[in-house]
Amino acid sequence: RGAQATGSGSQAPFLAPWFILTRQSGQALAPTVQGEPKCPCKDSKHSWSAEAHKSLLEAGQGHRGWAKAFRQTFIYPFFTRGRPFPLQLLFFGMLFCIYNGFLQGYYLIYCAEYPNDWCTDIRFTSGLLLFLLGMGINIHSDLLLRQLRKPGEVTYKIPQGGLFTYVSGANYFGEIVEWFGFAIATWSLPAFAFAFFTLCCIGPRAYHHHRYYLKTFTDYPKSRKALIPFVF
Repeated sequence: RGAQATGSGSQAPFLAPWFILTRQSGQALAPTVQGEPKCPCKDSKHSWSAEAHKSLLEAGQGHRGWAKAFRQTFIYPFFTRGRPFPLQLLFFGMLFCIYNGFLQGYYLIYCAEYPNDWCTDIRFTSGLLLFLLGMGINIHSDLLLRQLRKPGEVTYKIPQGGLFTYVSGANYFGEIVEWFGFAIATWSLPAFAFAFFTLCCIGPRAYHHHRYYLKTFTDYPKSRKALIPFVF
């Protein structure tokens, strides 16, 4: 959400299930198993681009999505601390990642067409900047959240620093900005659909987390918004 550069995306569903050994998977393992099918699907953009389009630009666009998926799948989960993850949610997460990875890769390979000067197009440059900005916010916010708990702790604490100064869901905000940037840079309907789904999925989570913080911590900053700085 490993890096088979020449494999077929259709093999992705068979890469992860052997990890599932118990009714509940650990929190660190769950995102890895759940997101792993996306990596070959997204990376297939690079491995097939020479045959499909012979376009370095399109391969680069696929690699941005792959790099994000790789970090979420194989790096971030092993730095988390928390409760076990329900196997049912893990299964449905895998199904979504398989479908979404295939949809994004298929569109970029067989449907999308870009002019030779796409790298200088305002949509590409602005989307790339948004993508990098969102990724930076997301990574930094995840780092701050990991530092809240000591090994073995599962209690909630008030996040501090970075964009958490202004919103309760700084990591969610970064994720949303990131995928909307990817959608603008690729200018593809599946990417916009995924960005909109991300907003609808984790936007409410940020709102409910914000309400939980306000209810649980009497000293929680009243000026802090839920998701969008100074707005919501």
